[in-house]
Amino acid sequence: MEHERQGNPNLLEETFTAVTKGQAQEFQVSGRSIRMDRKLLGSNIAWLSRYELVHETLRLFCSKTAFKELVNTLTLSELELVKSLLSETGNKVIYRCSGEGVKIRLIDLGVLTYRLLSVFEGSSQEHFVTLSKLFKEQFEISEQKTIIPKPKECISADSIQSPHDTDCNYRNKGGNQVKGYRVNVTESCDKDGLNLISGVEVKKAGAADNAFLESSVIRAEEVFRRDPVKKVHADGAYHSLSNQEFVRGKNAEFILNAIQGAKGRYDLEVDENGFLKVTDLKTAVTVEALRIEKIGKWRIKTAGNY
Repeated sequence: MEHERQGNPNLLEETFTAVTKGQAQEFQVSGRSIRMDRKLLGSNIAWLSRYELVHETLRLFCSKTAFKELVNTLTLSELELVKSLLSETGNKVIYRCSGEGVKIRLIDLGVLTYRLLSVFEGSSQEHFVTLSKLFKEQFEISEQKTIIPKPKECISADSIQSPHDTDCNYRNKGGNQVKGYRVNVTESCDKDGLNLISGVEVKKAGAADNAFLESSVIRAEEVFRRDPVKKVHADGAYHSLSNQEFVRGKNAEFILNAIQGAKGRYDLEVDENGFLKVTDLKTAVTVEALRIEKIGKWRIKTAGNY
């Protein structure tokens, strides 16, 4: 099974969907109302400094490349640098070198990376693509045609965090640093019946919450075939104009809570006759609202302005 899963990364998802679909059919689970939420999931990869990241990525590439190929293409000084990479880990280099020494060493590794990428261009070696992406993220070529590290502020949170797990990335949420993934879980929420999880979707930690909604609704409808989705419950982070249009296009209701942003000044409520009641939350005074039929909107007057 492990061999099959590695050969087909979608096998686990397909199996989960098939099992859940069977349960939904057997127990008559309704998918008219669904809800979703997400969780940050940390990766167990080591936290690497910038130098350690470059060092380890280069070390992996060189360790998987036949040394004879390196000898035939690199200079003696470049080979010595490769040998030192293979002989020790990046944290040992940081431990024995000063801060300035690490900076110089990082530039040396950038130059070596550029050289290896040009020599092995088009290589099918498993770590070549990672090394190529890392160089673009971490280094740049100056006007003087020298290889220099990019300023830290220019490096995206979506950049490679470890050569051992290139799918995970970095996110800073509320001052908490998380390196890993964002997991979205969708389930039915019928108060009168059995509820089932219809799907679990995993993206990089930096993925926006609203990027999960459309695929989650489609998957829920595939699993809960008894009823089409009519209510989608989520918090404000899932909101976007495109998601509003998507849900509306399915003749469903998008029910949002914990809306992001500052609290509004006015409370809005439509009564049973279709009239809008507007209450100023600062003064607790009801403000007269006038419907503009031509454009289908409501207007109130505040401090001389409409």
